[in-house]
Amino acid sequence: MLSSSTRRLIFHRFSSSAKQSAKFDLKKFDLYKLAKGPNSTTTLTKEDGLYYYTQMKTCREMELACSPLFRDKYINASCHLYSGQEACAAGILAGLKYEDKVIGSYRGHAWAHLCGATVRHVLAECTGRASGNVHGKAGSMHMYTDRYFGGNGILCGQVPNGTGMALAMKLRKEKNLMVTVFAEGTFNQGQVFESFNMAKLWDLPVLFVCENNRYLKSTLSETLTPNADYYTRGDYLPGIRCDGIDILTVREAARFAREYMMAGKGPLLLELQTENQGHMELGTGPTRCPPKDPVIEFQKKLLDSGLASEDELKAIDEKIKTIVESASNHAKTDPFLPHDALYTDVFHNTPSHEIRDCVRIVKPKYTETRQMTFDQE
Repeated sequence: MLSSSTRRLIFHRFSSSAKQSAKFDLKKFDLYKLAKGPNSTTTLTKEDGLYYYTQMKTCREMELACSPLFRDKYINASCHLYSGQEACAAGILAGLKYEDKVIGSYRGHAWAHLCGATVRHVLAECTGRASGNVHGKAGSMHMYTDRYFGGNGILCGQVPNGTGMALAMKLRKEKNLMVTVFAEGTFNQGQVFESFNMAKLWDLPVLFVCENNRYLKSTLSETLTPNADYYTRGDYLPGIRCDGIDILTVREAARFAREYMMAGKGPLLLELQTENQGHMELGTGPTRCPPKDPVIEFQKKLLDSGLASEDELKAIDEKIKTIVESASNHAKTDPFLPHDALYTDVFHNTPSHEIRDCVRIVKPKYTETRQMTFDQE
C-alpha cells in the first residue's frame, strides 16, 4: 500500500491537468431487504483518481510478475492471481477507514498489498524468501498485515473467522467493521450460513463480500446452484449486488455499508460481479479474458473526464514498472530463512518448552525480527 506521503507525491508530480474533480453516474445497485441503497452518483477528485489508478495498476503488474516466477519455478506452490478483480479490493478499501479490518481467501496478493505489504514483501513471500511478508514461511496463500488477516487456504475458513473478529470488535465497543471476503463457490458451505445466522443474531459489524467471478475452477457457478443471486442468499441479511468492475461503484457500496453498520443495524451481504483470468497460475481451469478490464475501464474514465492526461498515466506506469521489476529481482535473489527458523512462530514468542515423551533434536537458535521494513523499490 502507498503511504500518504507517497500518495501526495503522486498527486503533485502528476497533476498538470487543470480539472480537479468530476461527477459520475454509477452502475445499478440491486437491493434485497433494503428500502434505500448506495448513492447513484459520486464525485471523484483528481488526487483520488490517480491514487486508485496507481493501486490497481500496481496490483495488476505485481500479478503479471508472478507468471514468470511461477514458470521458472521460483514459486514452488499454489499461486492464485487476482488479475481482473482489482476494482473489488481497491474499491472496498476506498470506502472504509484504515481501522477497519479485512480477512480473505487464498487469492490475496492484492489485498495484502493494499492493506500495507509492499510489492517486494508480496513477491518475496511467493518465492519463500526471508524478506517476504511473513518471512517466506507461508507463501502465496497466507499473507498478513496489521489490518489484513490472511490469506486462508481452507475454503470458507475465513467466513467464521471474520464473524468471530466482528464479535470481538463489538465486545470491545470499537467503531469499526470487519470485511470478510470470499468467492461464490463458498456459498454452498454450511459454515457460511452458520456465520450469517450468528452475525444477524448479534447484529455484528461484519460486511460479507462475495466476489462473484462466475467460475468454480473451470465450472460455471450457475450450473451448481439453483439460486445464483448471491446477494439474496443471506435470507435474513440485507443484500446489495453491484458491478465489481467499476471501482467507483464498489467504493460507494462500501461507504453505504459502513454507514449502515456503524448505525448498529447489523451485517450486510455485498455481491460484486467480477471476473478473474483463471483459477490459478498455470493451474486447473482455462485462462479467461474478462469482457471488461477494471484497470482499462478506470483509465478511460480518468481520460474521458479530463482528470488525467495520457502523459500523467504513462509516467505512473513507468514508476510502477520500475518498482515491480526491482521487487521481482529481489524475489529471485533474497536469502531464504535458516533452517532453525522453522521452530519459531509455532507458539507466540516461541517460549522455551518441553514436550512429554519427545526429544527435540535441533535447538532453535534463530531470533526472529518482526520489524522488517522495505521501500516500495
